[in-house]
Parts: sequence; structure tokens; C-alpha cells
Amino acid sequence: MDKHIVVLILGLGITFPACFNQYWSVDKKQITITSYSNNDFKKLAQLFNLTSKDQTIINLSNVQEAAIVYRKIVRLSPFNFNPDHLLLGITTKDGKEIDLDLGNIDYQGLATITLYLSEAGAKVSDQQGILRLLSENQNLFKHFHKKWASL
Repeated sequence: MDKHIVVLILGLGITFPACFNQYWSVDKKQITITSYSNNDFKKLAQLFNLTSKDQTIINLSNVQEAAIVYRKIVRLSPFNFNPDHLLLGITTKDGKEIDLDLGNIDYQGLATITLYLSEAGAKVSDQQGILRLLSENQNLFKHFHKKWASL
């Protein structure tokens, strides 16, 4: 086998797992959180369905509170391009707290999630007005970083 192919396969085997973290999905009844191992070799096996992934299921009826939160990261330089965090903080009735990354969710998707949670009896809070900002198609980064957005 050509040494370039071996290097390519090894390189992909090392870097490919780093591209995947946990993800979650929601429907009218539950939130399903799928997590991968921190061990890159085990994660690679999980990605190819050779071993099982860890799944946590939270019934929406077990959610007591949910909060939409935008967390700014500290930027000491205008060249810091790491994204801020848009999270859905879930508190279950047994006191477990879980932060779910909302990523670049749009207004319709977030409104649907909050509707599912409200219909299941959870108290949903949005103290920063994220839903309103998204419904107005406002850029969350520009809204929360007025200093950097004006550069």
C-alpha cells in the first residue's frame, strides 16, 4: 500500500472523530440526547455503528423548567472567531440540569421547541428576548456585542 494512503487513513482516523460531539433531538413527547465517547478510537467505532452510542431520553412531562440563554464568550481580541453559546437550559423535576446547545437555530425551530415544552407543562423563560430577536431576524452576535459589531 502506498505510504500516502496510509498517512491519509491514519490522519482521517485521528481527525474525523474530533468533528463529532453530542447532538440532541426533540419531538412532542421527549428529548433524545446522543453522546459519543471521549476516547477517539471508541468514538470512531460509534460513528461507524460498530459500538453503541450513549442515549439519554428525557420525557417532556419530566421537564420542570427550560430557559433560553445567550452566553457571550470573553473576547480579548477582535480576531477571536469562536462562537458564543445559545443554550436551552433544562431542569428536570428531579433536579437534574442539562444544557442543550441550540447552535444556529432559527425562530421557527426554537418556537416549536418552546411550544412542545409549554404544552408538556414546563415553565419556559426567555429573559434575554431571544425569541423576539430571532422573529425579527436580528443577528444575535451584533445585538449582544455592540462593541465588536461596530468595528
